[in-house]
Amino acid sequence: DYPSTPVYAGAAMQGDGKVIACGGEHSFAFQNECNSYSPVTNTWTPVLDLPESKDRVAVAPLSDGRVLACGGEVSAYVGTDRCDIYLPIGCAP
Repeated sequence: DYPSTPVYAGAAMQGDGKVIACGGEHSFAFQNECNSYSPVTNTWTPVLDLPESKDRVAVAPLSDGRVLACGGEVSAYVGTDRCDIYLPIGCAP
């Protein structure tokens, strides 16, 4: 099961076949957590979080393993045009 069951999270399939899901909203709180799903093991693993909490974020994998996360909402009806490129490897602290 996904660790926090957010709604409006952004997700994308990475080159290794895993799916990364970031951000979203849980109990009306905006999230910055990211998790990686392995269809081989059917498990979710926490990875490095987004630098900013937001929902409706667009997530796209890059060819070098990094992830592009753009836009979304940072609070109710307040959008952001911030884009972050980061490498979501390892476990979250």
